[in-house]
Amino acid sequence: MDNNDIVDRESVAQVRAIMLVSSRRVVISAVAIGTLAGLVASTLVYWLTGSSAKATVMLVAFVLIGFWQAIRWRRHYRGIFKRLDDLDRRVSSGEVIYGSQTRFH
Repeated sequence: MDNNDIVDRESVAQVRAIMLVSSRRVVISAVAIGTLAGLVASTLVYWLTGSSAKATVMLVAFVLIGFWQAIRWRRHYRGIFKRLDDLDRRVSSGEVIYGSQTRFH
């Protein structure tokens, strides 16, 4: 193994910062896309059927799907952050860890 491949605390902190930005974008996007899709679907349903009740049901369904996806992505990223915490503890204790041997999936 190459010495450039050794994980240090600075690289863990950089990965954590990148993952924090990425996780926020994904979770917010899940909610926004669900809401936007709900608006489009409910508008289409209202335009085709003229029923505001059906349009409202479509809107609520898509918004709930968006929130469910946000919850799932949040859990996914929480698992990654837990693994990063574990990696940080191992590096802090002096263990030599190579980046090529580290996996998060």
